[in-house]
Amino acid sequence: MTVTPVKPQRPTTTLFFSACVATLGTWYTAGYFNCALNVPQAYVISWIRHVECRRHENHENHTENYILWCGPLTEYEESLVLRDNVKLNTIWSIINSIVAAGLIVSAFSFSCFMKRFGLKGTIYIASASHLTGSLLAALISAVEVYELLIVGRLLCGFAEGLTGMGAVMYVSEITPVKLRGAFGTIPMVMLVLGFLTANALGLPMLLGTKERWPILLALQSIPVIIMCICLPFCPDSPRQLFLMKGDKIGAEKTLIWLRKNADVQDELAAMQRELEMQNKGEIGPPVPLFGIFKDQYLRYIFGICAVPMAVKQFSGK
Repeated sequence: MTVTPVKPQRPTTTLFFSACVATLGTWYTAGYFNCALNVPQAYVISWIRHVECRRHENHENHTENYILWCGPLTEYEESLVLRDNVKLNTIWSIINSIVAAGLIVSAFSFSCFMKRFGLKGTIYIASASHLTGSLLAALISAVEVYELLIVGRLLCGFAEGLTGMGAVMYVSEITPVKLRGAFGTIPMVMLVLGFLTANALGLPMLLGTKERWPILLALQSIPVIIMCICLPFCPDSPRQLFLMKGDKIGAEKTLIWLRKNADVQDELAAMQRELEMQNKGEIGPPVPLFGIFKDQYLRYIFGICAVPMAVKQFSGK
């Protein structure tokens, strides 16, 4: 009896390049974005107070609002300014939490974007949203309108949700089955690198100062721009080409480029079998978001995924 040897699956430079490009402007940027505002927090709060003070300049000096926003503060009073100024505390809370609103919107709309524009198209749309938000954040100190920071962070949060899901799917679909575990760690590595970069650049001797903190926020657009420049050189997902667009030749060329090997017939055959099962109705329709809770097995899987993610979020990370 002849045993067919298992073909080794090795990472290639083209595969690694595509995975790193897709996660650079998405997960790396997400890590940077989530930390960048926390580093110069005291300066941002002081700037918001200054903006509100300018808006109360025409008020008489003895009014309560004028004293609240424009009155001098000691170092101890500055440490308690959020407690004593309810409106300032509300503004700061909205600036921080508005990102979650963008994430929720993107979570419910991702499937629509993916079906309409594909994975790469969705990443491009999210990149445009993120660049717009970064531009608004870069302009806030010049125009002295903190509402732009709120809108900018909403757009960046929406982009973060789209790219977070899109990049993971893209990396998974271009990677051979036996390498998906290893390549699946790249998004998290990029996220941590983004954390480190934001914290390093936020040091007082670099950009963590009263004058330079807007630059710290604006720099989050650089990895997005680099990704947008390099992403056209990365192929579409072979699975998307084969199963959704019916482009079998394009899928084969993509696999050959990613694997640096012309022998990709096994992967194409697996996609063909999946396509035939779809056509025969042997694979059920996509499960909607709330449909997860109607199936016992899916509820179980959802619980396994949700618990560690909830613990991570409530830990403040």
